Amino acid sequence: MLVVFNDKGNMYIGPGWDPFACAHELQLRHFLVFRYDGDAMFTMKMFDNTMCRMYYQH
Repeated sequence: MLVVFNDKGNMYIGPGWDPFACAHELQLRHFLVFRYDGDAMFTMKMFDNTMCRMYYQH
């Protein structure tokens, strides 16, 4: 997944979201929490529609 920066210093998720969502079987009502760790690195927690944490191995 690619993080893109604009000219104002804001960042957003760019190309690669669809393959990422498919690989992690994301569905409607799943909830993702992103933490920016600096240097364009993120930590992410995923929760299913019952708000139970979803775990994946790399």
